[in-house]
Amino acid sequence: MLVNDVDIQTADQRHNHRTRARGNYIIPISRTILGSQNFYIRGLSLYNSLNQTIKNKNTFFLNLFKSRIKEYFYDSYYEANK
Repeated sequence: MLVNDVDIQTADQRHNHRTRARGNYIIPISRTILGSQNFYIRGLSLYNSLNQTIKNKNTFFLNLFKSRIKEYFYDSYYEANK
């Protein structure tokens, strides 16, 4: 049985400094390489690496997020395969 007791915090919830990464999620420290590659940590890392326009919380509707993320990955793929 899986229990969801994960406390996800953003940087601005942890401290009061106004940094550029204040909207990014805090990634927990892992002791092993295998632990650092689990789905939860990799997902937070991937989300933190996205452009701010995709992560804009003012317009965070699921359909808008999905269309922006698809466009981002298509553009990334196109740039990598020029």
